[in-house]
Amino acid sequence: MQAVVLAGGKGKRLEPLTFEIPKAMVPVNGMPIIEIILKQLSEIGVKEVVIVVNYLKEKIMDFVGDNIFGMKITYAVQKEAKGDGDALKYAEPYVNQDKFIMIACDSLFPTDHLKKIMRDDCDGVMTVCKVDDARRFGVIINEGDVVKKIVEKSPNPPTNLANTSIHYLPKEIFPTLYSLTPDKTGEYRIVYAIQKLINYGKIFKFQVVDKWLDIGTHEQLKEAQQLGKELNLCKL
Repeated sequence: MQAVVLAGGKGKRLEPLTFEIPKAMVPVNGMPIIEIILKQLSEIGVKEVVIVVNYLKEKIMDFVGDNIFGMKITYAVQKEAKGDGDALKYAEPYVNQDKFIMIACDSLFPTDHLKKIMRDDCDGVMTVCKVDDARRFGVIINEGDVVKKIVEKSPNPPTNLANTSIHYLPKEIFPTLYSLTPDKTGEYRIVYAIQKLINYGKIFKFQVVDKWLDIGTHEQLKEAQQLGKELNLCKL
């Protein structure tokens, strides 16, 4: 079983913490976010992980090494920070399985959720979380448990099912990434590639995660300390 972890983010809103370490190395209760995620992956049986790095990549590579928690680690270096859809392209040469887990390295969530997204009754699975204010997130429009459309940040979101950047993806995602056009910020987005696959007839389902936190600000980092304890994810 393989996974791809996107760990190239700078974490500008977490400055000054991220002046000297990348976002993935920011600690939650003494444990870097990337270490938490890698430990979770090992606990569900993942054997190989591709880590996509960019900003201060040596900090991650020196910390993780080429083997951690019994998993083989391979690094792919993103040349420029152009969004998650660009970052994932660099993992393509190292992914050798039909499906793989993909996680953006800024999230806290229950470990057992990863088992729930590894489904064989569809082409891929998106993780969503029910949120109070969906305007901050991309959301999905669904029919039953099937994703029909992905709507990026909208002042009037059609649902409260927010995208969390925790996915179970088919290898067919890679060719689609090369046909993407950038968004208004100049970034390439994985959700646009997923939407293309849906438009081509691929079946993507969704799995709701009960507890999830996107760690992007100092306030969210404070919340992460508590959630990490609740989910028993971190060193206490």
